[in-house]
Amino acid sequence: MAPIHDAAHFGTLIQVKALLNQGANKNARDASGWTPLHHAANAGRLSIVQELIKRGARVNSRTANGVTPLHLASLESHSRVVHGLMKAGANPMYRNTQGHSAYNYASFNTNQNALKTSRAATKWLAMARKRRAERMLLSPRLLGSTPLTKNTIRSIARFVTVKKNSG
Repeated sequence: MAPIHDAAHFGTLIQVKALLNQGANKNARDASGWTPLHHAANAGRLSIVQELIKRGARVNSRTANGVTPLHLASLESHSRVVHGLMKAGANPMYRNTQGHSAYNYASFNTNQNALKTSRAATKWLAMARKRRAERMLLSPRLLGSTPLTKNTIRSIARFVTVKKNSG
């Protein structure tokens, strides 16, 4: 393992910052295909995860098996790391080669942190559905052919999202 991988998993934020300042590759892969972000997420190191993201680490980077940092944080029930990754754009619906998403990984565990992790993924999914519905309804093709205002269309999008989530 490279020093940046060790520092991300076992070290401190100061060590990670020092290595990055010296030119360590924030997206370097180890023999398993893990990036420093994979290691930090797996270990539950929120401050290191945030620093790597701030420095431009790829949030949705995948190993050869399709595992993302979000998969690892979900599997280990690191709910604060999961929330931080999703806030930075990690997608909980990406599937690994076995067909499991980070959302599935969160449901494998039965402890309290897993419940928080699952709730965070559900909240993200609802927001994504709402944005998708708004994009579809706000398409120029539809806006040009109807007298609907943007606020009316947003109300319809919220209704569609609520209906999908409740039934």
